[in-house]
Amino acid sequence: MLFYRLHLTGALLSLLFEVEESTLWRERTLRMQPVLEQVLPRPMQDHLLRALETRGNGGNGGNGKRKRIGTLVELLEAYPELRDLVVDATQQQVPRPQRKTPQDKARHTQFYSGKSHCHAIKTQVTTAKRLILHVFGNTPARVHDRQLLRASGVLRALDQAASPQKTKVQDGRRPAQRTQRQARRVRLDKGYSGVEDEFGACAGVHLLASIKARRNAPLTLLQRLWNRVVVATQRIQVEQNIGHLQNWRVLSATYRARLSTHQDTFALVAGLHNFTQLGRLDWQK
Repeated sequence: MLFYRLHLTGALLSLLFEVEESTLWRERTLRMQPVLEQVLPRPMQDHLLRALETRGNGGNGGNGKRKRIGTLVELLEAYPELRDLVVDATQQQVPRPQRKTPQDKARHTQFYSGKSHCHAIKTQVTTAKRLILHVFGNTPARVHDRQLLRASGVLRALDQAASPQKTKVQDGRRPAQRTQRQARRVRLDKGYSGVEDEFGACAGVHLLASIKARRNAPLTLLQRLWNRVVVATQRIQVEQNIGHLQNWRVLSATYRARLSTHQDTFALVAGLHNFTQLGRLDWQK
């Protein structure tokens, strides 16, 4: 917890706990971190660029326990009351890559963020109320938010998890019941402009995106009201959730560990955040 909360170096942690640095990291990565990943209500990490992990999610271990929720579709089906979702991306600074080889030069260009004016890694977060449902990261900062949303498969999962709802329809003399899918609302900022054309056909997803002004075409008063009332004021929850995650310095300071471990670290801290909101160590109700 000290490492995640304060992002202390291995030398200082070794001095505090009077344990060799190699033993300390081995205990954290091989024993403590897997236990936290199994018991915490971590956000889902299933997406198109990463194989679905079975550790801690698949099977019941032969102890008669029910299967843990392992995909975003299962999570949304277990929580049908989560109707309003918000998707946003956040960046974290990483050390400047070396420029000795052509591969290093390419990484130097890909990880440089013109927005933050530093080298960073980007993570996409999907939230509902105060809960973090899905995390997709380990991508360079130059990857556009729209590409990140496509690769994560979040909108397709929302379309699959749209819960059917029976409505009464007057058909002639006898009333009949017709099953309709209840769509979930997803609010997006201006960085996702153009996504509506690609995913507008999804019956289970209702996209509410900010309208972006074009050259020689400023926004009208009605469009500015849409951006403020319908989108911006409802997206405060995702900014607050990201702010709570950044209270853990492992996600706010320069990330010193291997970049391949960033998404797991982000998901684990998000699991701690979900635990404080849910008050239990499992997604199951």
